[in-house]
Amino acid sequence: MAYVVTSACIDETTFEPECERACEEMAIHRGRFTRLIDPDTCTDCGRCEPVCPVGAIFAAARVPAPEHEWIAHNRAWRQEALS
Repeated sequence: MAYVVTSACIDETTFEPECERACEEMAIHRGRFTRLIDPDTCTDCGRCEPVCPVGAIFAAARVPAPEHEWIAHNRAWRQEALS
């Protein structure tokens, strides 16, 4: 289970938030419109969640129901980052 960036991060890519600095595994990547977490690299340490400036990061098991589509968006982070 990995952490997931949800819709609250859309259009928040103009600055380098604390979540990127907190991630020692460098699992957080900047996409076109948001940041995303590589679930294969994420070690579930949870350091990113409390420092997210917009409250967009959740453990996959706690992603709010209306945000469940973001689990798949994060899984496909490579496609988004390369777009």
